[in-house]
Order: sequence, then C-alpha cells, then structure tokens
Amino acid sequence: MRTFLILAGMLCLLQSAFAQNRCGTPPPAGSIVTLPDARVAQQLQQFRSERGGVKTLPVIFHVFHSLGNTEGYAAGANIPHQRLVDALNKANACLRKQNADTSLIPAPFQTLAADCEVELCLAQTDESGNAMYEAGVMRYNCQSYGITPNDFMQINQFWQNYTPQFVWDQTRYLNVWVTPLAPGGYGGYGFYPDSSGLPGLGNSGTSYRPEDGIYIAAAYMNGNSRTLAHEVGHFLGLLHIWGHNTGCDTDYCNDTPTHAGPNSGCPSFPHVTCSNGPNGDMFTNYMDYSIDNCQHQFTYDQKARMQAALANSPRRRELVTSNACAPGPPQAPVAAFANAPSLVCPGQPVQFYENSGYQPASWSWSFPGGTPSTSTQMNPLVTYAAPGTYAATLTVSNSQGSHTVTVPNVVTVLGTGVYPAFADFENGQLPPSDFQLITIPFTWPQPTWAIGNASAYGVGQKSLRMYSWYLHPVRSYFADFTNTNMPVLSFDYAAAEGSVTGSSADSLWVEASTDCGMTFTRVLMIPDSLVRTAPPTPNFVPSASQWKTVTADLSAFAGMPGVYVQISGSFATDWIYIDNINLYPDPLSVNAPAAQNVSLAVLPNPSSGSASLSVSGIGNKTAALTLHDLSGRVLGSVRVRDGQLPLDFGTALPPGIYFLRLDSGDAAPAVVKWIVTDAR
Repeated sequence: MRTFLILAGMLCLLQSAFAQNRCGTPPPAGSIVTLPDARVAQQLQQFRSERGGVKTLPVIFHVFHSLGNTEGYAAGANIPHQRLVDALNKANACLRKQNADTSLIPAPFQTLAADCEVELCLAQTDESGNAMYEAGVMRYNCQSYGITPNDFMQINQFWQNYTPQFVWDQTRYLNVWVTPLAPGGYGGYGFYPDSSGLPGLGNSGTSYRPEDGIYIAAAYMNGNSRTLAHEVGHFLGLLHIWGHNTGCDTDYCNDTPTHAGPNSGCPSFPHVTCSNGPNGDMFTNYMDYSIDNCQHQFTYDQKARMQAALANSPRRRELVTSNACAPGPPQAPVAAFANAPSLVCPGQPVQFYENSGYQPASWSWSFPGGTPSTSTQMNPLVTYAAPGTYAATLTVSNSQGSHTVTVPNVVTVLGTGVYPAFADFENGQLPPSDFQLITIPFTWPQPTWAIGNASAYGVGQKSLRMYSWYLHPVRSYFADFTNTNMPVLSFDYAAAEGSVTGSSADSLWVEASTDCGMTFTRVLMIPDSLVRTAPPTPNFVPSASQWKTVTADLSAFAGMPGVYVQISGSFATDWIYIDNINLYPDPLSVNAPAAQNVSLAVLPNPSSGSASLSVSGIGNKTAALTLHDLSGRVLGSVRVRDGQLPLDFGTALPPGIYFLRLDSGDAAPAVVKWIVTDAR
C-alpha cells in the first residue's frame, strides 16, 4: 500500500493520521551524558522544589505558507495571528499548571503535577530593536523562496538549506518554525539543548546551530493543541516519557513511571506496562503521545530538567535575559484585515481577521449590509442576508494615531448558482465554467488538476485528470432545487493504480451540503473493491473501454433552495480521469425502479454507426420512446412494441451521451444510457 500524508485542517484528523508519529526529536548532539556531574545533580535537587521566579522566553514564529496555491492571510497554512496567540497561551497554561483540566489527573499523579515556572511571550522587537509590524511573527511565501514540499517532508533539507537565512538570534529568541506540512512526517520537532549536563542528553560544545529550535505543522497551532508545550519540553531537556527508545527505557525523571512506549488515544487508568503497577503509565503527561484532551501535567523532576537547561545550555541560558518582549519604539498603527470565506451563502458566517501593524489598541469596523453593521471587536463574525457584493471598513487606533482602510468587494453573497450544470472539458478550461475546483487545506499533495488527453468512452478528446493521493473536490455552484423533484449528479471516470498494487485506500464518493459547504452528507460511495476501472498501469491513460458511469440520486435534497454537490474521494492511484459531469433535474427518472418485466437495452452500447433497441415486457401495447440529451432536452420520440428494432430518429446524432426513456403507462419509466461514438 502506498504510504501517504494528509494534513487535515482539523486537529483531530491530524492526530489520527499521526497517532504514533506525533513528535520527532533529532538525536542529542555530542557524547551522551549518563550521569549528571555534582553541580548539575545539586541543581536538579534545588530546582525541583525551589520557587525561583518565572523565566520568560521570547518567541518568534516563522510562518511558512503558499507551498502550492497562493494563500492570503488567514488562508491555509498562512494561519492568522490569533491562532498563534491561542497556541502560545495554551502552552503557557500547560507550563504553568494553569490549565483548567488538572482535575482530570488520576489521584496518584495529582501531587506530582508541577508549575514549571517557564512562560513564552511574543517578541515585540526585531533583531535591530525596532517595533515589529506583527508582534512575534514573520511570514514567508514558500513559492517566493523556492521552498518545495520535500524540504518539509525531508526536514533535514530545510535545516540545511533555509534555517541559516531565516533564523533569528538564538540567544534572544526561541525560533518556532510553523510549517505547511508535517515536518519530517511528524506533528512537531524539537531540538534538545546542547551541553546542558543533563543525563540522557549530549555535550557537544557546539556554539552555533542555526537549526536549533522548534518545528510544528500549522494544523497543530491552535488553542486546543498541547504540541507546542510538548516541543518546548524537548527544547528544555525533556525526553519522551518512555525515554529515547521503546522497551521500558528511562526519561531520567524519578517521578515519571517507566513506560513501555508511547500511548495513543486516552487510556483508562490504570494502564500498566513495564511492571509499573499499581498506577501504571502517566499517560496524562505532556511528553506522551496521548491525545490533547488526555494530557494535563508536567512533573517536578521534569521542571527541574527544564530549569537546569535554562541555567546551563548555550542558547538557552541567554534567552532568560533577553529583552525582546519589551515594547519597541511606539508606532502609529497601520490598518489591514482579511476575511474567510469571501464567497458565502446568505446567512453563512464570515470571520474577519484584523492584521494591522504596530499593535493597535482599538478597532472600529463598518459592515454595510451585514449583521452586525458595526463592531469594536478585534476579529468580528458577520453575516449577510441578501445576495450581493459588500465592502468593509476598519479603523485602528493607538496612542500614536489612527488609520483607516476600506476594502471594496470583500464579500460576495451568492444567489442561485449555475443549475443545471455540465462540464465535458472539451474547451480545455480549468476550472470549468459550471463547477469549482476546491483545495482542501493542510493536505498533501496539493491538487494537480490538468486537462487529460482522453475522453469518456472515446467521445470527444478531453477530460479532467488529477494525480493524487487525495482527491480535492470538484464542486457545483450554489444550486436551487426548489422546483426539482429528482435532482441527479452523473459523471464518468477512469482510474488505475500506478506502480504500486494492493492499495486498500481508494474510494470515490458524492456529497451534498445544505449549509453552504460547512458540512457535507455522503450520498454515494464507491469502495476500493469497485473504484478502479483498469489494471495497474504506470502513467495511466484510459482507453475508450476503461470508463465507468456514476449516477448519484439527490432526491433527498429536492425542494431545497441552496445545495452544493461535490465529487471527492481518497486515492492511491496514478491518474484519475473525470468527464461529463452533469448536475440536472432528471426528467428521465434515472433512479426510478421500472417494473421487473419491462426491459430496455441498446445493442451495441457504445455504438459506432448502426445500433438496435431491444424492448420487452410491454406485451401487445405500444409505449413511448423518447430520446434526450444530457440536459434532459427531448430530441425525438417514437412509439415502440416488444422486440428488436433499429434506432433511427430521422437525424444524425453527433458523438455524445444520450438517454432513452421508455414510458409504458403501466409502470415506472425504464431508462438506458446510450453512448454514440461517431456521427450516425
């Protein structure tokens, strides 16, 4: 099975994908210390119990984004400032034992939970002492710097090629690299302190290591994730709670039970491994791999190691004296903002994000046509009831002055979209005029939509093709099914594995949404056993016979005023091809069951030249046979009886896909799809 990484925008999905690969730690540099010297041993004893005052570490977040498509502020990996603040605040709550869920720690471990007396702060000044435009944050467009996906997937390439040009003074700033993909396949990476004297770590004497710092996937940067706290633990000398290796290794902390290895999920107490009963594993520790909502504590011995690293290790001991979190020279603010989404349905919330420079103290918003129409919140949520295009205005102020910016056409509220909708890709246009191509955030590979030089059943010359481990959706526009009794989505597809066989990850599905794309209901699912239309073929290009047709019944959404319909899936194939996407009110009742004794068939199908129609089950009566194009338009009709007869509607049909409908009057209609491969 082909291995693939999917960074979902949702943290829970990301945790599932990396259940046992949540964090990576490069090996300690230099020779490993097995026992602390007398000085460090004394420090560990002192720091374990001493209340020595909180040590504050200035943080600079380096946010890398736009790996594939360009991502504006608050889009994709270009995560908004508030997300970074939320992640930093959560890390501080964990480090200071100020998280509200400490009551969930099992009773035997309650007394071991420690305030580590370490806090993070956003840097306020840059390396030259100037006030930062965005406190504690620098943003980098990967495309502008030539940074590739492999630079994050093979993280050592990023360390070697890019950290020297981006790193800030490590004696004044804790560098946190926020990456669009999981660094090295892990949710986070943290470098151990060098020459700290702590057992289990190395003494290399290296004075300059530009890669030193913390690396975290953007999807983990939020107010629920404990990943930043976990990586700060590594940065300040903590091993995983099971040690360097699985198999009941040590983490050199006497108050953490020996673990057999990492835990996933949230085990039930007690979870006994390594003969560590009766209390078992401390799966509530931030240095385990248990899920976020199961982690609640550092211990006193872990606190002591952190404090010892801050006292002894180069690039750590200087951090505590840095003044980078002190305010810089005052500046008048510069107003700027973004919003997501920018294309919405009536009543769908729009989140506005202020991205103003130089730390404004107040915000005044105006949203003509929106609710609310004004706001003084930093990041307000606004809805619009009527279709149209709207502007927004933001005024920001601080003690140095104020600034106003108005952005026209910032939100477009959809009315009825394109429906019926059809795309055969013969004009080579991407996206096609009637459908959208949607990029799923935090996923890799990025979408590789292209026009393929193959067409369904050999009719035409082009189709949509995509090389993917993850199918980014092809989505309709906002469709009005108010006057539709039986909406239908049909399409043709072809798919084959590439050089790797035996995948069990392939699937294709159709989904519909009635809340403007916030949630989707799956209405059709093609499983792995049925999804491939051809044997494994490197650089697959389908022949005319290697296509399948899918028809999805959307009648559950009939009568609804606004529906999105999309084709999506998960693939470990080579190329998948999609053609003849058709969203229409089905006048043919394609999904209506015909009477069991009535049958209708075209021979041969597809047809090149002549064809015949086989009809049975009508008896001595006649029935109406109508010919329809993909939009449902009637092209002709005749009366037929049981038997086989030539198909001739008195006109030459161009190559294409048609439907024949048989109405006997005594049963539900029978319908057959007829593919014409050349002019008749």
